[in-house]
Order: sequence, then structure tokens, then C-alpha cells
Amino acid sequence: MKIKKPAVHNTALLEFHRRWPLKADYLDVPREMIVQLIEKFIAVYGTGHLLERGNFRQLSWISPAGFDALDLHQALEVIIDTVNVRCDDDDDAQGIKAQLEQHLGPLNGYIAVRLRGWPFVIQPQAAAR
Repeated sequence: MKIKKPAVHNTALLEFHRRWPLKADYLDVPREMIVQLIEKFIAVYGTGHLLERGNFRQLSWISPAGFDALDLHQALEVIIDTVNVRCDDDDDAQGIKAQLEQHLGPLNGYIAVRLRGWPFVIQPQAAAR
């Protein structure tokens, strides 16, 4: 029987923003899921937004599947910040945010993510009001 693990291993990570994540806090996020989200984001917002906000080492925009773990993380960080800011009045952002929250839990605190063995921490920006 498969046990579904929770979206966030340690909810204290979301509640206490000053605590640096521990090894057990990192979510193993499937690379394929991140690539699909990047492709969906690019289809809606284009590549310009990622280029302006991201600090990428390789720009294989024809295929985000060619990104390495560092570039996937940069793109994920930009996407989370963007959907948090635009979510109030943008249906596309709401849809992408819902998909992200399915895998990462609430996007309102530190999110510790492991992509292809590399650990990363994302601190989403607060939604602009």
C-alpha cells in the first residue's frame, strides 16, 4: 500500500521563517513536474518575464527540459513570486498557483525543495496589495 506523503514534511518550516531548513524539511519535487509548470508559465506569460527576473546560466528556451537543477530552481522561484503577486485578479496565475500548492503546500513561507539531489530554499514574496 502506498502512503501519500504530505505536501510539506515539516509545517514548522512555514510557521517559523527564521529557522533554516533541516535535511528532513526538503521536498523531493519531480523534475518533470517543474518542467511542465515552466512550460505552462511560458505559454501564458512568455519568456520575457523569466529572462528579466531570473538569473539563468543556460537559456535553452526551446526546451525547458534542458535546464539543469540550478536553472529549474531559478525559474521556479520567479514563477512562485509572479503568481503570488498576480493571483488576486489573474485567472491564469490562480491556476498555476493551485498546481504549485498541490506539490509544495502553501506558498507563503520558506519552501525547501530538492531538485535532482540539489537542495534549494525559496522565500516567496508577499502578494502585493
